[in-house]
Amino acid sequence: MRVLPAARHYLRDVKFQHHARHEALSLPDWTQLASLAGARFVDALGMVPAALGTFRVRRAIRSLRRHGVRQVRLLFVCYANSSRSQMAEAFANSYGAGLVYARSAGLDPAPRVSVRTRRVMAERGISLDGHCPKSIHAFHLANFNLIVNLSHCSLPAVLVRVLHFPVTDPGGKDDAAYRETRDRVERLIETVVAQLADGARRAGHSGGLLTPAIASAAPQAR
Repeated sequence: MRVLPAARHYLRDVKFQHHARHEALSLPDWTQLASLAGARFVDALGMVPAALGTFRVRRAIRSLRRHGVRQVRLLFVCYANSSRSQMAEAFANSYGAGLVYARSAGLDPAPRVSVRTRRVMAERGISLDGHCPKSIHAFHLANFNLIVNLSHCSLPAVLVRVLHFPVTDPGGKDDAAYRETRDRVERLIETVVAQLADGARRAGHSGGLLTPAIASAAPQAR
C-alpha cells in the first residue's frame, strides 16, 4: 500500500515522539495515521492497529533473529490465569510472530477467562478465543526458557529462571481497570522481549533455542 506524504510525515513525527519515550502508539495516533493514509492498515512499517508494539520491541525481535535464536519459550503465571497472564501470553505471541512461544498458567485457575479480559484484548485486535485457564502443574516447567511471575505469590521451586513482575489483579473491577492492567502488561512484554534480545546480543548467541543462561541476562525486577 502506498502511504500518502501527509501520512508519512505524521508517522515520522509520531515515531520520533513515542520512540524517545519507549511508548506504544496510541489508538488515536493510529486513527489519525489511517485517516491520512486513506486506509485502515499502514503497511509501510509492517505494523497494524492490532499490534501496537513499540519500535523497541520490533527491533528486539529482529535482533533475536539476527543472533540465530530460533525460538524463545516463555511461561507467564498469575494467580487465576483469568486476566493478567492471559494478556501476557497473547501479547507475547502477537509480538513474537513465530519466534516467541508463550503460554500462561495459574496457581489456582479460575473456571474461565474473564469476559472483561476478552473485551479489552479485542480492543487491541487480539482474540482470546480458545483460551482457558490452566494450572501451572499442567506444564513441564523445564521446557521453558523463562517464567514470568505476574502475581504477588511465590512460585513452586523450579530450575528455570524466574522474573518477578507483579501486576495488580483487576478482578472485580470495571473495564477501565482492565485496560490499565492490559496496558501495563503490554509494556512488561516489551521490556521482557527487549531484555532477552540484549542478553542474546551480549552473549553472542549463535543459533538454536535460547538457553536459560541467556535468559538469565535479564535482571530480576523487584
